[in-house]
Amino acid sequence: MGTFRALVGFLALIGAKRVLSFVPGGQLNVARFSRSIDGLSWATTRCSGARPLAASVPNGVGEGKRVGFASGSEDEEEEEEEGADGETKAKLQTVNARLLAQIEEQGKGIVIPTEESKKIKRKEEDLNGVNPFYAILGAGGAAAMSFGSWKATLWLAQAYYSKPAEESDILAVARMTSFIKQAVVGLFALGAGIFGVTALGMGVMAAIVAVGVAKGELDPSPEASGSKKAAPGASEEEKELLMLQQADESLRKAQEEIERNVGKL
Repeated sequence: MGTFRALVGFLALIGAKRVLSFVPGGQLNVARFSRSIDGLSWATTRCSGARPLAASVPNGVGEGKRVGFASGSEDEEEEEEEGADGETKAKLQTVNARLLAQIEEQGKGIVIPTEESKKIKRKEEDLNGVNPFYAILGAGGAAAMSFGSWKATLWLAQAYYSKPAEESDILAVARMTSFIKQAVVGLFALGAGIFGVTALGMGVMAAIVAVGVAKGELDPSPEASGSKKAAPGASEEEKELLMLQQADESLRKAQEEIERNVGKL
């Protein structure tokens, strides 16, 4: 009779555990009821003299199984997480490969400048036909203009400072007067700088032409304008090419002269 009551109580506790598993907030008491069930099972076994349930089951069978829980749920969740991680990694690898391919295609059209391309190549100007005397005269005239512009700048600045204009009650007139004064002084200062740079450039060119004429590398006559002479360190091929260019230019000029004479006739 005691065994029967214990069995009925055991079944009642199992049912209560099932009910609490579906009731909100009942999950907190599931572990407490599980311990009560284990204790009741031990008491029932002691009263009936039967073997414990854990002893009658082979080792390793039913471990981790409890009433109301599915077996192997943790392993399945871990496998699902590993599968999701694998899919995510595969997608990331695919996206990275696609991005790398796009970057490589875009990089094909980009030309990386080399050290040679970065260097500024100076264009050689033909100084034949330039008279150094005229270049010196031009440099002197530009220097005189620069000096005069600078003197005018100083004089205007001193005049505007020592004799300020009468203040006007109209704001627009006062602002316009101040702007005109600053513009006049600025233009004269700018002219002084431009003429100064021009004088310096023409002076350097006159010196270069004078040295070239002294060495026999340049011809100051007007007829020599447009012709070129080979540099002292030029190779034979460069000299021959330059001679051919000069011959072609001479033939073209002669042909133009003949056509003009024929047209006059």
